[in-house]
Amino acid sequence: MKVKSCIKFSISLIGLGVTIGQAFGQGMAYGVDAGKKLWLFDMATATSTLIGDVGITAQSLGFSSSGRLYATASNGFLYSISMIDASATAIGHMGIGIVASMDWDSTNSRMLVGDFSAAAKIYSVDLATAATTLVTTSTTSATSIQTLATRDGSSVLDVRYSSGAGGTFGNRHATLDTGTGTFSPVTGVFSDFSAMDRGSDGLLYGLSKIGRLVKIDPTDGSEIDIGLVNGGVAFTGMTAVPEPASVIAIGLGTFLLLRRRSKK
Repeated sequence: MKVKSCIKFSISLIGLGVTIGQAFGQGMAYGVDAGKKLWLFDMATATSTLIGDVGITAQSLGFSSSGRLYATASNGFLYSISMIDASATAIGHMGIGIVASMDWDSTNSRMLVGDFSAAAKIYSVDLATAATTLVTTSTTSATSIQTLATRDGSSVLDVRYSSGAGGTFGNRHATLDTGTGTFSPVTGVFSDFSAMDRGSDGLLYGLSKIGRLVKIDPTDGSEIDIGLVNGGVAFTGMTAVPEPASVIAIGLGTFLLLRRRSKK
């Protein structure tokens, strides 16, 4: 990256209260709440900034390898999301009902989505047309996949699903192998999460339905509290900004956002 470009991005990041060290170190992420608002937050401190209104009931968020932000919605559609003003552009209907989870599979260069059915199913989705292709069906019956996170260089996914107890969702952790369909519940006491992703540090993070951001140990459910995103509102999806694109994506987006706001 050229020096002048770095300076411009640094200025825009500072305007948002984000430093270059934060962007590359602890990492940044986007989250969407039940009020249809898109937020950018620091994964080290939970400090958040409102980007705008997405105008859809988003269920999950995900970045492609090209740095574009996408969302699935309760109406079954796939959308691209502007990081400048949060506006949503419909791509198409995925044809598989409600999709509550998505994440980029860097191993196979594809976007994976999970359906909301009683048997865990994972699909790949064409980001240009929203057409889906079945990747795997769980060998074990499970209910309501709420969120998923891929693992670099692995066919195994971390997923949160519902136990069906007390109407809670995402309160059980499991791994799902997209190659074999093997579904392996993890023993432990887990909090209720509807959003989850890996940060730039490779660790697993969760965002609960009350906006509580934590680091998660997927082997036993232990959690380290980080803080509340936007004061603890309900969140339905999150995705970490991929590195090293975080400086480019956040810097360009916030620079244009701040420029647009300054003209009002």
